[in-house]
Amino acid sequence: MWAYNAQPPLQPPTQPVRIGDAERDEALDKLGDHFAAGRLTREELDERTEQAMGARFDRDLEALFRDLPERPRTVVVRRTRPQTPAVLPTALMALLPLLLLAAVASVILHVPVLIGPVVWLLILSNMGRRHHYR
Repeated sequence: MWAYNAQPPLQPPTQPVRIGDAERDEALDKLGDHFAAGRLTREELDERTEQAMGARFDRDLEALFRDLPERPRTVVVRRTRPQTPAVLPTALMALLPLLLLAAVASVILHVPVLIGPVVWLLILSNMGRRHHYR
């Protein structure tokens, strides 16, 4: 009969593995995320940062995250402003009858000089408005 030689599943290394600067930087980034999420105080962050900078093996870094969730959840809240209908400024609304009267008078009297100030008032009134870009 055939004897089946089953190999045992791969076990994690029992000896500690040396780490480099990349692993330390990644650990510092994760600690910063946990601090930003409010899971660590400033003192805890400082203490764990010192430990991470002095870590030589992977087990040294694992000890820093034992009491923290594996992946910090980040929630992004996007606030939107309600859309407001475009309204003419109240100052322009107050001047609108006068502007219309000046426009009609300039047409009736054939005096185009009165149209110039009306155009300038319309242009300048729109320059002071706030523009919100998205």
